[in-house]
Amino acid sequence: MTSDILGPNGEESELDFAGQEVVCCELGATLRSYRWDSNDVIDGFRFDQRCHDARGQTLIPWPNRVEGGRYSWKSRSYQLEISEPNWQNAIHGLTRWQPWTLITQSENSLVYSLRLYPCTGWPFTLDATIEYSLGEEGLSVVTRVKNIGSDPAPFGTGAHPYFTLGRKGIDSLFLEVPAETYYPMKERGIPGHGEPCSKSVWDLSTPKQIGQLEFDISMSGLPRDKNGIARARLLDGEGSSIELWMDRNYDFTQIYSADRVSDPDRRRMSIALEPMTCAPNAFNSGVGLITLNPGEEFAASWGISPHIASVSDLR
Repeated sequence: MTSDILGPNGEESELDFAGQEVVCCELGATLRSYRWDSNDVIDGFRFDQRCHDARGQTLIPWPNRVEGGRYSWKSRSYQLEISEPNWQNAIHGLTRWQPWTLITQSENSLVYSLRLYPCTGWPFTLDATIEYSLGEEGLSVVTRVKNIGSDPAPFGTGAHPYFTLGRKGIDSLFLEVPAETYYPMKERGIPGHGEPCSKSVWDLSTPKQIGQLEFDISMSGLPRDKNGIARARLLDGEGSSIELWMDRNYDFTQIYSADRVSDPDRRRMSIALEPMTCAPNAFNSGVGLITLNPGEEFAASWGISPHIASVSDLR
């Protein structure tokens, strides 16, 4: 189903499958809403609102920040447009404000495509698709990117969903992200060197109550099952949880407790768990950065598996 009324994020497309509902937007191929059994799973935005705070956006060709918008690649220096004026960085890539084309829609899936052309500080050309699919276990997202230019390109991708368990704030919720390494945020949102999570306040190897902790931190080294899947969970301690799963390509997870979102009334009302293929500022640090050669295609998958306890579950 596609809406006939045009909002600030362009055309919207909807999925309704197995008790789940998804709404995606043309602008950025953004995941605006995901509901399970009439419960919000992600904390998105209204139809009549422009997307804000990167809610539900996919981040290509880099997630998070490039310090000062400057980077060097193959012995040449580049200056990206500054898209985070307060901290003078380039943030969250180049595709989230571009109109994507819906190329396929079925009962339980949507596929969007975009060609990213060269622009200020980015002399490369990429073809990208994003596929959203609903199954019995939840939502899966596949991002595919191909370098159709003549030169190798630096590359990373991520996504920016904010999770909610329907409560008034996140302080009473529990977080489980069994990572080995965290990257403390320094000035202007740029991370420092990786440090062990164990015996630190960021040890989330077992569910830990969020309380007053302020998260804007990247983690890596999550354990993986036999299929290469890593998992992080948000729990309410009463039987409901939301699981973020990531394939081997997503070795980093950014956690953001929404302390600085643009609407003061929505601060700490949800928490972003962001699958990322590289660390913040990877265009400069090289941590997790991918070289996408001419003709090479990259594909990565992540998804959301909610378990929302019913009244009968709590008896």
